[in-house]
Amino acid sequence: MFRKSAISILTFICIVYNALAQDYLKLGPSLESKNTDRTYALIYYDSNGYALMRSDKDFKYAETETYDKNLKLLNSFVSTPERRNYGGVLNLEGRLFMLFSKYRLNAQLEQYEDVSLWAMPMNKDSFCVGNDSFALVEPFTLKSALYRGNFVLSPDRSKLLVYDWEEEGDIDEVNGLTNEIMLRVYDNRFKLLWSRKVYLAPNSSGKRVMSIKKLRVSNNGEAAILTDYFRNHRSYSLKEVTADPTLFFVSEKASDFSRLTPNLGNLFFNELDFMYDAEGNIIWFGFYSNRKYHQQAGYFYIKINAARNKILSKKISSFDQEIMKSLLKKKIVKKLDELRNFEIAFFKISKNGDLIVSAERRPYGIANYKSHDILLLRFDSSGNLLWSKHIFKYNIFPQSLKVFLDHYLQIDDDNIYLLFNQGIYAETGLAKALKIERNGNLTEKNVMNYLNAENVICPTLSSPLPDGKIFINLQSRFFKYHQSGILDFRKLFEEKN
Repeated sequence: MFRKSAISILTFICIVYNALAQDYLKLGPSLESKNTDRTYALIYYDSNGYALMRSDKDFKYAETETYDKNLKLLNSFVSTPERRNYGGVLNLEGRLFMLFSKYRLNAQLEQYEDVSLWAMPMNKDSFCVGNDSFALVEPFTLKSALYRGNFVLSPDRSKLLVYDWEEEGDIDEVNGLTNEIMLRVYDNRFKLLWSRKVYLAPNSSGKRVMSIKKLRVSNNGEAAILTDYFRNHRSYSLKEVTADPTLFFVSEKASDFSRLTPNLGNLFFNELDFMYDAEGNIIWFGFYSNRKYHQQAGYFYIKINAARNKILSKKISSFDQEIMKSLLKKKIVKKLDELRNFEIAFFKISKNGDLIVSAERRPYGIANYKSHDILLLRFDSSGNLLWSKHIFKYNIFPQSLKVFLDHYLQIDDDNIYLLFNQGIYAETGLAKALKIERNGNLTEKNVMNYLNAENVICPTLSSPLPDGKIFINLQSRFFKYHQSGILDFRKLFEEKN
């Protein structure tokens, strides 16, 4: 009798809680997933409603669901009538394009031929690709067993960089191993502005000395390439420093080629990222260790001017002892104690030029997807650390549930908002949101508890909307159902507990 009453009370609390949540959390209907397995992304929205794309597990088939502004389902369209190797959707000034790759296996010669990347316009009424397509990577014959490529947009979305390379790699722990890369820069009407094959290794270097990490393109069409430049050994598991972080800057002319390998000491640098700020400067950030590549003891920050002839700021620092105590769960931290494999999740620049970095703890080399802690750092525009925060969230689940476990970060004015799950099952599952002001003041709110809830928020499938809102996606734990919603961060944190 007591157990039944307890269940009834808990159910009532859950119903009341969700009713109260409607002021800041609007949810659409829960829908059965029939032809698709996964939510891909919100691909379009305007004042009338939203268009959400879903796909099968391999992204060879996709459908687009349209919702009105109240999240009522209007239509479901087959977006890809032909099965292909689709790679994503580009939204350029409201014009939608689906990307896909093609190749043909020549079994006799044991090689892939007509390897290419294509863009197809999508009809804005039916959200279906048409028959027209144009090549972003012209067909070629693949010489290597490994092929990599991707694309990236400039900060103002006026330029598109498409890059690819044939990897010279047979080392499991080292990805992106090559000495040359092909770059193509388009405007947002897909007019080719320039293309170049770039040889990154110095003339005196041997083969396979560069590992490609990340690429960016500026509003002016300059391509920047972040690499690791290997010294003697191509490895990240040795107890000696094996690589130097290096940035390349490339434009249309052959003379537009420069390299920067900063002198930061003989340290193990890892988890690197960089970005163009509003003035065209480069902000470059990374973690370092004194002992091995899958640990961190501190960070570096470099700011390079838009003319690429001056370093405006260069800082390297160990982590604050208080944040180390919190992250290592120890009252006393020895000098040699280091963090274990934090991976950068978000890397953003605010309107006033502050750099915001969030990283999640990922124990290296384990089967399950562990996500214990978030490390959040904020720097001013000169690279001075304003504050660092440790946010605890404990999740250990199979890799297949990764979509539920990572966090989402958004900047609204000077405030940072985080959304994440503290568990995903009914007994303890809870979606939480944090607001961190520029002065470091932190406020925490519960968004949704999962007692009697069919669907769970997928934080990294969230998309920013105006005025501090985000479009969220929810899916059931076995991906049978899916649901959309709108979370209003501003309204959530205006409410009194």
